[in-house]
Amino acid sequence: MYRQRCDELLFKPDKNYLRTVQKGLNPIDDRAAVVNFMIYSSARLQLYTDTLHLAVRNLDRFLSVKHFPVRNFELLGLALLFDSAKHLESLENTPWAAEIVKNLEKAITVKEEDIVNTETEVLMTLNFDMVVPTAITFIRSVIERADPIEGVRFEKLQFLTEFLGELTLLEYKFLHYNPSLIAASIIYYALLILNPNNKYIWNQNLRELTGYSLRKMRDCVKDIYDVHCNEEFRKDYDCADQVYCRKNLLCVAKLNPVPLPPSFARPIEEKRNRRNSL
Repeated sequence: MYRQRCDELLFKPDKNYLRTVQKGLNPIDDRAAVVNFMIYSSARLQLYTDTLHLAVRNLDRFLSVKHFPVRNFELLGLALLFDSAKHLESLENTPWAAEIVKNLEKAITVKEEDIVNTETEVLMTLNFDMVVPTAITFIRSVIERADPIEGVRFEKLQFLTEFLGELTLLEYKFLHYNPSLIAASIIYYALLILNPNNKYIWNQNLRELTGYSLRKMRDCVKDIYDVHCNEEFRKDYDCADQVYCRKNLLCVAKLNPVPLPPSFARPIEEKRNRRNSL
């Protein structure tokens, strides 16, 4: 995991690229819309969530260094799914460009050569460095190595972390956090949902595996909680909810948000008390 922690810093997108590179974009609407489309397309093509995460990460990396027309964002998203599938999917499950066109013909009109040409543009821009760590990379590594937690079913934890991970992909503000921090925060919040009465759910084993204490995760956990609670946002960009409402994924999208422990508000209270004492 040390190598991955180094690589996440090396291949980090610009957290302000919508303002500095993609000038004129609405960070809430334009980026969220294309990521929502990528979630839909990934589900239609039956790709792993790992493939989706990698495609979105490379979307942000590409748009951090090169201006791209908003009208072609969906084409760019498909090209990135096409490329990421080559790296992470099995040979049998990797779609050809023609398959993508056929499967998504009702959602977008695009030509096979457009996908291939856009992929080539991305590869040249990113110097062919296309396999980089994502939040789901760290999530997989941690939950597969973690000690079993009483009252938490592994399969449900896996699907819930995947769902929460896809919600974070939609929100531009999560570019402010490293993937490893997002992963640790997702795991903590998922465990809180599945076992809200366990006050010591973030145990030493998880702290050692992730490298993060609750104090370091506080802001990121709050943002995950906020997006999970944001019904209007999830209604506007609902593809992740639709996917994870399925019975085979244990309907984890239907799980209600769980309030964060009072300790998450302490730093603000401490600042107020300190200010009042002056």
